[in-house]
Amino acid sequence: MPSPSQLRGSWTGPLTNVSITAVPLEIKLSLVTFGSAPTTTPSVTGICRDLPNIGLTLAIINEYDMVSRADRSYLRSVVDLYRSSHGLPPVLSGPTAASKDGPDTFQESNNRSWPLPIPQYNLVGDITVLRLRLSAVSTAPIDDAFSQASTSTAPIVEAVKVTPEKFAKLLFCDLATHRRRAYVERMDLLAAQMCGSPGDGKLSEWVAGFYGSETLG
Repeated sequence: MPSPSQLRGSWTGPLTNVSITAVPLEIKLSLVTFGSAPTTTPSVTGICRDLPNIGLTLAIINEYDMVSRADRSYLRSVVDLYRSSHGLPPVLSGPTAASKDGPDTFQESNNRSWPLPIPQYNLVGDITVLRLRLSAVSTAPIDDAFSQASTSTAPIVEAVKVTPEKFAKLLFCDLATHRRRAYVERMDLLAAQMCGSPGDGKLSEWVAGFYGSETLG
């Protein structure tokens, strides 16, 4: 069993890096983040994949979560977008990650796009975006002579793997989707979909108990 000192991270340079060279090979470390801001430059995801004692690395992002894109150049670009809507000149110049003939969201944007700057910092892990959608659900009729089948809508979650190059072209500007409750609810719903049964809220209850319900905002 490794000692605490063998599992302790090391502080190197301006960023916090976790040193795993002292961790025995029989111990496999995994990293899953929810709504993390970009933190590393250059990207270390490829390096992590090649290490023998690194398991799963995932960066789970709610669609439109602005924090996941929040490095300085991106934030200034969003300010420029707002200024452009009022006919004001931009405050940012530099190379961009989006091309004029490519979509800037998961769906085509009718040939309208905003050229975003190349990200300075990167997320750690394979980027998985959780998309919340409404789906039509058919309700079977009650077994009597007067009942009819009906259709209603129910929320579903799609987990979409996105490359870093594609992610750099997405315009996310929402803060409400960054709340812990938003992540817990989507993961709870996704787990229920994978099990093929309605969500029982167990994940929500566990997180509420761990953090305290008053902090699950």
